[in-house]
Amino acid sequence: MSTPAPHEFAGATVSEETWQQVEDRLAGAPVEPRVRRSMVRRVIWIVLAVVAAVAAGWLSAEHLPRFELPSTGSGLPDWAFFVIVPLMIVGPVCWVIAIVRGGGQFQSAISDPTFGLPRADRRRIERMARGQRPADPQHRTALVTLAGRRLSQSTSTSWLALGWTPFAFAQLLLNWMTWFGLLYALLTVFFFAMLLWTVRKRRQWRAFLQETEPRAGAEPAPGS
Repeated sequence: MSTPAPHEFAGATVSEETWQQVEDRLAGAPVEPRVRRSMVRRVIWIVLAVVAAVAAGWLSAEHLPRFELPSTGSGLPDWAFFVIVPLMIVGPVCWVIAIVRGGGQFQSAISDPTFGLPRADRRRIERMARGQRPADPQHRTALVTLAGRRLSQSTSTSWLALGWTPFAFAQLLLNWMTWFGLLYALLTVFFFAMLLWTVRKRRQWRAFLQETEPRAGAEPAPGS
């Protein structure tokens, strides 16, 4: 069977200039000043949003009479604390593992190879790296490198989500029938959904690596 021409692949809609940018970043080239400024602005907005949410919650709890909360843990049976304590221990343990396993990935996350690209190009490249679109044969090496980096970066994310899910659920039990209980219920659902999303993506990246480069699908041992 003859090999399809490059223009027959879904990845052919990604320009060579865009592919070159991705390959340069994967090789360690610094991102353009415009992209770096955009990254910094995004981080600042996220930090401001978190600070504003925490401040709003604290002010509401302190100064709004209708937000007066019952005593923490009131109404819980004695056996509930034997469930809460282990859950609150599991959370920090997973966070420590996330820091250890994710060490050295911060810089690579800052220099994301697809950040700043047109949204359509980003989606096409990411879908190819997950095996959801036919991979452009001329840029298979870049896709393998990208999938490997995504798999490595998602390790700390999965451990963080795995730690926050039981921790938020323990806080939900501890603050049951309070406004903070509702907040922790939303956080539990959010982090559990994040965990499921991360696990699904990791399966796709690993499957693509195993199909393309069998040895690339295996992650290094924790001690390596």
